[in-house]
Amino acid sequence: LASGSEDGTIALWDMPSGKLKKRFNAGQEMVRSLAVDKPGGILYSGGSDGSLKVWKIPEGEIIKTLILPASSPSP
Repeated sequence: LASGSEDGTIALWDMPSGKLKKRFNAGQEMVRSLAVDKPGGILYSGGSDGSLKVWKIPEGEIIKTLILPASSPSP
């Protein structure tokens, strides 16, 4: 299980014990979304700063960072 936080950190949890396995700094203002590709060992995080990061789960290593363009308000 993975969780994101307002402080820009990502936590990985052991289930069913509920114990924290690993925590790492996403370098994002706020982690707003997470997706996991468990077979591939990949985690995707989306931040309120418009960044999308791709991580290697066991190492907590960033593989790629994409900066999404800011959306303009609708008229």
